[in-house]
Amino acid sequence: MHQKEASWRQGSLITQESSRKLGLFEKDSLDKYIIIISHDCDLLNDNEDNVEVIISNIVTKADPAYAKARHVRRSHLSYKVVLLIKSYQLNCTIRHVVSSL
Repeated sequence: MHQKEASWRQGSLITQESSRKLGLFEKDSLDKYIIIISHDCDLLNDNEDNVEVIISNIVTKADPAYAKARHVRRSHLSYKVVLLIKSYQLNCTIRHVVSSL
């Protein structure tokens, strides 16, 4: 049985270039990123032809009211890159399905 090799994992950020190629953005959008939300097992499954993604907006600072799954439809995630903290807002209503092929 052949199994897919996945360069994407759940939580991966898709590059601006890939986002344009997938038809999610018409041009570079410096305040938005695409995040993979499909489970890793689905990304590797030969029977799964699609990947679920969510469009995230950059926010200046994560709001604790939206952190740690406190809100049903919105989530703020932050991560630290060297000394810089980046925060993203995820809205569950802005989801897309793209082909994994």
